[in-house]
Amino acid sequence: MKRAVSYSDSFLILGGDREKDFDGALTPILIPRVQSGGNLQTPTPEYKPSRSRKVLCFLFTFKGSFHLLLISAFETLFYFLYVNKSENQGILTAINTYYQPLVQGCQTTWTNSTRNFAQDLLLLFNQTQIDAAGTAESAARAAYNQKLLHYSILYSGICAVLCAGATVYVKWQRWKIPWARMISENFSFVLILGLYELFFFKTIIYNYDTLGKAELNQYLIDGLAQCAATP
Repeated sequence: MKRAVSYSDSFLILGGDREKDFDGALTPILIPRVQSGGNLQTPTPEYKPSRSRKVLCFLFTFKGSFHLLLISAFETLFYFLYVNKSENQGILTAINTYYQPLVQGCQTTWTNSTRNFAQDLLLLFNQTQIDAAGTAESAARAAYNQKLLHYSILYSGICAVLCAGATVYVKWQRWKIPWARMISENFSFVLILGLYELFFFKTIIYNYDTLGKAELNQYLIDGLAQCAATP
């Protein structure tokens, strides 16, 4: 049987800044003396904190903030550089279902009577005011979306501050933390999640079948029929 370690076999060191055990007593570190160049030396002990409440709080804060930082940065780039452009293009595609055939066919298929009817119809609207309102709304929409981008960057900044604060606290406490493992684990997980989200968007969300031309025609014709039937 292997005997228990005796304090006489090594130096008994009680670090004043070490974490305490559950009973409140300082944990002794047993470090054997090593001989170097004929002199006995005591190596500097590695400080490995126990999983106290402070350590667990740090792990939760750092891992959580770093994980959210990576996700928020990815979501900001993914949405504002890719998703919103795809959504805008989808809306324009639905509008062009009516707009493009109208503009392309009016020069070749419209008769003079049809053009006169369109001119009379335009008299019901103030084109100058409509164009001005459309330009103003486009500028307001761009400004509002830019503000949302700033909010998203702010969220990432808050996560970065929490992550940096936890790191500074660890350096101040001189804890030995497996930085490489924690960072690589979170980065790898977010990378896999980002690739799946991109795959899911391109194969499912982007290909989702929305309202078609026949359904839009139904809404328009039914609305016109209701207006025409109103006394």
